[in-house]
Amino acid sequence: MCDREFVHVAGAELVPFCLQLRHQLTMLTRAPGGGGRLAGLTIWASLDRAASVYWSWVISDEGSPVLADPLAIRSNVVFAEPGSAATVDEQLVGINLVVNALPWQREVLDHLARLEGSGRGAARGGRGRVRSMARVVAPSVAIAA
Repeated sequence: MCDREFVHVAGAELVPFCLQLRHQLTMLTRAPGGGGRLAGLTIWASLDRAASVYWSWVISDEGSPVLADPLAIRSNVVFAEPGSAATVDEQLVGINLVVNALPWQREVLDHLARLEGSGRGAARGGRGRVRSMARVVAPSVAIAA
C-alpha cells in the first residue's frame, strides 16, 4: 500500500483524533466455538471516513462486550509523524488507547437492545442491518505482532 492510504496521528493529535471518530456499524454473529455466545464486529471511522478502526468483540459471561482479541484490532492509522515509522509496540499502544477511549461497548449494547426490541433479537439469532463494508471501511492493515 502507498503511504497516502494511511492516516498519520502523532502523540499530541491522539485526543482530537478520538473525538472525531464516529460509530459506523455493528454486526452481530456468534462466537466460533463459543457455545452460541454472542459476538460481532464494530466499525468506527473519522468524519471524512479517511481513517477507520474496527475489531471483533464477544459478550463476556458477565454480559459486557469485550474485545475478542486485543491484538487483532484493524486500522489504517499509523501512530507516528508522517514519514516516520512506528514500532509494533507504538502501534499496539496507540490503537488500544483509541479503542478504550471510544464508547463502543455502549454502541454494541444499544445495537443488541434495538434488535431485541424489533423482534429480531439476539436470542432468536437476528443479525441486524448489514451494510456494505466497502463503503464504510478505509484500506486497513492488521495491527498485530
